[in-house]
Amino acid sequence: MMRRYYSPKRILEIDDCPSCGGVWLDSGELETLREIFLSDNERAILREKLIEEVERHPDVVAHREEHEQFIRRMNNFTEILWRIIGIRRRN
Repeated sequence: MMRRYYSPKRILEIDDCPSCGGVWLDSGELETLREIFLSDNERAILREKLIEEVERHPDVVAHREEHEQFIRRMNNFTEILWRIIGIRRRN
């Protein structure tokens, strides 16, 4: 039997068996688990906030602008190539 911390903040220590993989919770530990871990709804809200924060980060904004400029240049280049190919096809 081994005791180890189950939560990143080292709030909850659980017992587990390295041989069989069994996990044992003492009285009140299940409730503590439920309290320290977020619900699906809470995780979804935090995920959206994180995405918004990342999208506003100056490095991400700059990279997005560079990428959009690159795409515009490639579209222009492709258009020019299609015009050249179209001219050659007619001849």
